[in-house]
Amino acid sequence: VATHGIPSAPYVDNGAPHENGQLALICGNLGCALIHAPVRDGASKGKIERLNRTIRMQCLSCLPAGACETLESLNDALSAWVLAYNSRIHSATRKAPSDSFAEDGAWLRYADGGEALDEAFRNRITRKVANDATVRIDHVLYDVPMGMVGEKVEVRWTPGREGDVWLCMPDGSRRRLAPTDKQANADAKRAKPAYTIDFGAAEGVE
Repeated sequence: VATHGIPSAPYVDNGAPHENGQLALICGNLGCALIHAPVRDGASKGKIERLNRTIRMQCLSCLPAGACETLESLNDALSAWVLAYNSRIHSATRKAPSDSFAEDGAWLRYADGGEALDEAFRNRITRKVANDATVRIDHVLYDVPMGMVGEKVEVRWTPGREGDVWLCMPDGSRRRLAPTDKQANADAKRAKPAYTIDFGAAEGVE
């Protein structure tokens, strides 16, 4: 999306990665319509399957040494192959894919900066703030303002990116959350709610 712009309508199949709610939220945040191919309609996904086959034959079967050691190295190898593929003349169109893509430049939309993209692609989840003013995300505790104890809050985070965990505040702003220091959390003093008696409810009772 950062390189090629925001798609108007991503066309995907019905696999689990494309049916999850996070993808629908991401597309909604980017302002594009998520379209699923009809179930058991292979012909409708012909171009997708042809691309998958091309990637398997021309890229995955010819990976350079060390490309599979990490996800980052595999992504780098795939990016290099895509760049080379888009620069070659296509047998059907007689144009390089990058040239055909540039002809539609007037229709392209781009996000307003990297932070806007980060915000759009963050996962979202609702959590109830525990009595010790923490929420748990991916088995890690994070500190939340004490005044939100017991409330349900929305948290946004990027899996695998340490420190990219944000709390959605009631006024619409975002607050970065820090991992909980368990010792400091255990020593923190918390105000207990005052216990009051409703004497009016006991009127007339002897």
